[in-house]
Amino acid sequence: MGQTASSSSAYGSDRYVSACLEVFARLQNLEEQFKNKKFNLAFLLEQPNGDMFSSVKDQMKTFADEYHFLTMFIKCFCKFSYEGRKEMESQFAKVAAEYQEIGNEIVSVRGFVKVSKLADVFPNLLEKIQVLKPEIAEICDYLWRHSVEPESSSDSYDLPFNELLYSLQILLTKADLIDPPKGQIKSLSNKLSNLVDFLKNWKLDDFELKYLLICARVTSFQGLNLCCLCWLKKTDPNVTGEIGIAFSNLKQKIDPANPEFLKMMINILDYKLDKVNVRTFIYHLIQLNFDVYLLPEKLRFLILAFFKLRMDPVHSPFFKLRKDPVYSPLVLPDIAAVLGEIESLVESRSKGSGTDFLAFKIAARICLLREDIFFIQQLLTSRSEFHEIDSSARSYFLNDTRRRVEDIHQTLGLLRKGLEGLPEGDMENGKETVEFIEEEAKELESLKTSLEARKISPVAAGKVILKLLVRSLVFRADAYLMDLMSSNANLILPAKDQIGTLKSLIASIRNVPNKLIFSNIAGKVTEDESLIMIHIQEVAREVIHFYHSFHAANVTEDLEKELSTWLSGLIKKTMGAVNGIDIPLPKMIFPETNGLGFINLFLRKLTELLRNRCDSLVSVERQIEEIQENLGFLRSFLGMQDIRDQEWNDIGRRTVDAAYRAEFVIDSIVVGNGAELKHFIRLHLVSEDIRLVKMQVEEKAIGVGVQNAIEGITREIPQTSTIGADEDVLVLKDQQQVIVNRLTRGSSQRDIVSIAGMAGIGKTTLANKVYNDPEIVSYFHVRACCCVSQVYTKRDLLLEILGHIIELTDNILVKPVEDLELLLSQKLRRNRYLVFMDDIWGIEAWNQLQNSFPDDRNGSRVLITSRLQVVVSKVTDESHLLNLRPLSDDESWELLRRKTFFKQGCPEALLEIGKEIARKCKGLPLSVVVAAGFLKAKNMTPKFWKEISDSINSLKDNDPQKRCMDILELSYNHLPDYLKSCFLYCGAFEGDKEIPVWKLIWQWMAEGFVQESDLKSLEDLADDYLKDLIGRSLLMVARRRSNGRVKACRIHDTVRTLCVLKAKKENFLSLITTDDEPYASFDDISDFDDFDRSNSVTYEEYRLSFSVSRKLFLTSNPSGPNVRSLLFFATTDMDPRCLYDVSFIFNNFKLLKVLDLGCVNMGSSFAAGIMLLLLLRYIAVAGYMDSIPSSLAKLQYLETFIVKGWKGKVFLPITFWSMTRLRHVHVDDHAVFTLPNEKVGGSSQLINLVSLSTPSLSFGDTEEIIARLPNLKKLSCIFPKLRNHSTSCYEFPRLGDLTLLESLKILYRGKTLDTGEFHFPVNLKKLSLSNFYLRWDHISTIGALENLEVLKLVSITFEDTTWEMGDDEFSELKFLKLDAVNIVEWNASSDHLPKLQQLVLRKCEKLKGVPVDFVDISTLQMIEVQLCCEAVEKSVVILKEEEKLRFGTEDLKVLISH
Repeated sequence: MGQTASSSSAYGSDRYVSACLEVFARLQNLEEQFKNKKFNLAFLLEQPNGDMFSSVKDQMKTFADEYHFLTMFIKCFCKFSYEGRKEMESQFAKVAAEYQEIGNEIVSVRGFVKVSKLADVFPNLLEKIQVLKPEIAEICDYLWRHSVEPESSSDSYDLPFNELLYSLQILLTKADLIDPPKGQIKSLSNKLSNLVDFLKNWKLDDFELKYLLICARVTSFQGLNLCCLCWLKKTDPNVTGEIGIAFSNLKQKIDPANPEFLKMMINILDYKLDKVNVRTFIYHLIQLNFDVYLLPEKLRFLILAFFKLRMDPVHSPFFKLRKDPVYSPLVLPDIAAVLGEIESLVESRSKGSGTDFLAFKIAARICLLREDIFFIQQLLTSRSEFHEIDSSARSYFLNDTRRRVEDIHQTLGLLRKGLEGLPEGDMENGKETVEFIEEEAKELESLKTSLEARKISPVAAGKVILKLLVRSLVFRADAYLMDLMSSNANLILPAKDQIGTLKSLIASIRNVPNKLIFSNIAGKVTEDESLIMIHIQEVAREVIHFYHSFHAANVTEDLEKELSTWLSGLIKKTMGAVNGIDIPLPKMIFPETNGLGFINLFLRKLTELLRNRCDSLVSVERQIEEIQENLGFLRSFLGMQDIRDQEWNDIGRRTVDAAYRAEFVIDSIVVGNGAELKHFIRLHLVSEDIRLVKMQVEEKAIGVGVQNAIEGITREIPQTSTIGADEDVLVLKDQQQVIVNRLTRGSSQRDIVSIAGMAGIGKTTLANKVYNDPEIVSYFHVRACCCVSQVYTKRDLLLEILGHIIELTDNILVKPVEDLELLLSQKLRRNRYLVFMDDIWGIEAWNQLQNSFPDDRNGSRVLITSRLQVVVSKVTDESHLLNLRPLSDDESWELLRRKTFFKQGCPEALLEIGKEIARKCKGLPLSVVVAAGFLKAKNMTPKFWKEISDSINSLKDNDPQKRCMDILELSYNHLPDYLKSCFLYCGAFEGDKEIPVWKLIWQWMAEGFVQESDLKSLEDLADDYLKDLIGRSLLMVARRRSNGRVKACRIHDTVRTLCVLKAKKENFLSLITTDDEPYASFDDISDFDDFDRSNSVTYEEYRLSFSVSRKLFLTSNPSGPNVRSLLFFATTDMDPRCLYDVSFIFNNFKLLKVLDLGCVNMGSSFAAGIMLLLLLRYIAVAGYMDSIPSSLAKLQYLETFIVKGWKGKVFLPITFWSMTRLRHVHVDDHAVFTLPNEKVGGSSQLINLVSLSTPSLSFGDTEEIIARLPNLKKLSCIFPKLRNHSTSCYEFPRLGDLTLLESLKILYRGKTLDTGEFHFPVNLKKLSLSNFYLRWDHISTIGALENLEVLKLVSITFEDTTWEMGDDEFSELKFLKLDAVNIVEWNASSDHLPKLQQLVLRKCEKLKGVPVDFVDISTLQMIEVQLCCEAVEKSVVILKEEEKLRFGTEDLKVLISH
């Protein structure tokens, strides 16, 4: 077409647009006539109804938009340079020709008066435009992708901003416009709209427009072309992304941050404002930065207000500051820096960086700087030249303060609006700034009020202002350092570490609690505090100066040294300021037991924290490393010193105390306890203490070889023999037989037999031997026992007795006392029973229970023990009361010998010394066994035994019981430090109650008492510790497992007395009972309903054990800032399953490592607050929860997880598999896993888990679960019958891959079915199966397990009632239990069970007897028969008689209970 096409007027676009507007106006006129009924009959007959008007209007509106873009395309194309558009000329000609036809048709219909005619025209026109769109799209795409620019030779100053703006706004109304272009179009539209307004306000002439055309004309026409393309492709996702980017690039071209546009606007402003200052240029340009959340005039307000400070010498404090020698050189650089930051706002935009937060920071910094300038002005005003009685000073001060408060509130409004729309992280930082300024406003409000009321003088007000100034400077310094760390990517790592250290110090100053510069602003300032504030002020200003010097610098190698030197100096100065502030720790009491063991544990913890780089500790890593290094040195050195040296003892105490304080501070940071940053200063002070102790040691140790390594100290675990260690105290056979005779013979009436004697003389031991005597077991139908002790409740005693007779279900546990009495009476009635009541202290216990013991004249008996003969004599005939006497010297020696050497003889060299030690025990069995315990724990040499003898001989008190306590203390003093901790921990458990060994050991491990070893697992080491304490007679065996290991232990009440006293004295553990506050102040539990929580106790101890009712404990709302262990043992409540709110614990005890709430009902949902206890290693909870939240995984240190789910099924979250520290998981009734989707790998394997109970496993998912538990050693699980399982055979899950598994217990829930092939781990030592159908090949599979030592078969249905034992099976079996099995014939010999030690038969109602050949099993020690048929009972009696006939021995113990 040639260049003649360069003008769009050739295509009549203006005429066509005019005609289109006329048609639209005509339609509106006709519609108005129709609505007002201004027409004749002919018109009415020819016109449509109202719906047609609406339809035609919609068509015309659509056409108008479409025609606008078509016309805009025609005009736009003609403005582009010919060279750029010539490739598209032919296609454009076709479009232009069609455009003319459409235009002519519009012209032809502009005189129509019939709406129906218009209704026919516009659909046709729209269709014609639709046909043109592909051609137009190709042309627009070409112009865009080839970056064709408009004709530069044009003399016209046409700048189509309005047309572009209108096109953008039309596009934004289109519902089918999709992102990404929609957002960019909106942003461009806003920026363009503001620019148009700017041009209107400034009324630029032609000369000024020349500058604008340089940049803006290209942008506008390219924008019009993009609008056309977007009109055509707005729903095409293949193109819209690129179009969106193109719109964004266009927006940058008219952004003040664009260098070319910036230069253009500066030229205009320079011309317009007659070359005003460049700072003013920047201010005007900021008006165009419309992406900033503040509206232009609001940002202008802040900047103008700031500039006024600098420019107005009449009202500005700078008029004074310019001549002030102190403040002028400090403040003026800040002003210049803030002005420079305004420039950086434009610079950042040119780089495409987000500026919302940057603009907010500038506005906030202007506000804070204005505050500082105001504070300085007032400080100058309040100087000594203003006398206190000078009313003008007060008025000046008051007026300035009033104006400042008003200004702050106005600024705060702008800043709060500025927070809207910021990203979350920036918003949090912004909120902190706003909150700080709000706090300053409140302080100034308070100051203004005090000035108005004449409660404060100008001089005193000046001191308040000084505090505010210092606080403001510290806040700014802190914020600047944060900005420096987050925004400067060029900083080298060492510099970042130094800046992090500096920031933590500054933040610590800022967050110091209870100091006048941070709270109590109006309080009196001492001279010392003024000096501190001046020091802090200097440090803060230097930090701010440092920021302004480096925040925008590119850190080169040449700058690194200068940067490091400056930072080092700053850190040193800041440390000086920090040291001037005292931040006391909360009042805490640290344990004195095993201090070096604690340091070992703490050092391991520090190593782990540094290795894992905990986010919350990044800023204090250097301090932690320093503490670790210095503590490691001290630990190594102190371990080699004689602690009897008083000076070394004092050094050790200081070191341990500092380690505990460091632990508190570091853990507080980890859990976010309080203001996190305030702990940094505490950590610095603790680190300084440790460093000073190290210096003292180095000075003292000059010339002494020091190994700077922890490995220098190792401790051997003594191999104390526990064979026979749990043997009962030696009693004469006739004493035991006397009690047995009195219980089994005599009157048929219910009778009472009592044993009395002093503590430690063996009453309970004798009674227990009698209680378990085979003759007693077989004689009584029912046996039950309870421990009364000094503190008891009737309900507790009833439940304890019932627990030996029946299973205590939920229904029983919630029964009232009266119903429990009746139930017990019913269970005992018509049965010959024996009830053993241990440790009665008063006749009341018997009086409360005797009505529950029916007298059916069948020989029932009650056995009582008591220290007080006067008590039991009231209920016992003299003939039935045995008063135990002390042991003779010979008996004492025999007991000592047996406990020390068991069945071996005493070496001659020790004989006489041993007898002397036994004699000094004054005939008290407990003293003898305790003495034996520490004698055999050491090297048994005459020298050592002589030392012990001398120690006992030095005891002045000859009273046997007091001497017993002294011997116990002597034994305690001879314990290794690590065993002292384990022993004292036993005092946390209830007296006279069995202590589950698994709980004790797991808690020892969680506490860190068990020292790690490469040779043994933690569990095996803890078991050795337990054996050692039992071997020393400090603990007693209460029950053993089937494999001989201890299942439950007990601590003698006398030993526990020492344990509790020592634990309290050494600050190891505090035992809280109803005798302690706040409980002691209330006579009755009901009175506690009115307890005022403001009287709640804050405990200072390290470990707490509560033994009170649930209601008392949970109502009292206790707390403890440094409590690490919280154990709760509930005394009886009326409703033990009552729901309680335990949430206060999670806020009041944030540093807990051990939490045992296993006897408190937490309800149906797992308490979310538990996740705040980030340091937990052991947790036991209970309730009706059926699922555990995924947030459990936040407890990254958790090792033991115990849940008593009273609903039954408990779902574990998928995040459970990320808790790689777990060692022990127990879920009762049973757990259901949620498996992750990813393949089994390191992060989803619980490599430390060694015991698990009770998961629900099925054939389908078991293999994947097992793959995630590679090191499991103990598993108790449930095999459920699948709901869709229709076959008669149950597929046994494959467990063979659990290669380390040693103990397996499986319960099948469902109807007993035939079971598929068994798959057991080859190393299995203990197996328990319940409710299975077993074929004989199953038995063979079990028998083939080479390491199997324990087998329990419960509720088993065998395929055949005759058990023919095969050869080469069960070669290692030591324990066999058959419970409720259907076996009738059992054919076996001693060869089939060559190593059997114990056989238990229970409810074998059809079994004809035990093979008599079992008498030849040389290892067999005991046969227990419980609730079996008479044939079984007779067979074991015969077997025992056979033993006597064949071998002349009676070693085999037979227990028969009915």
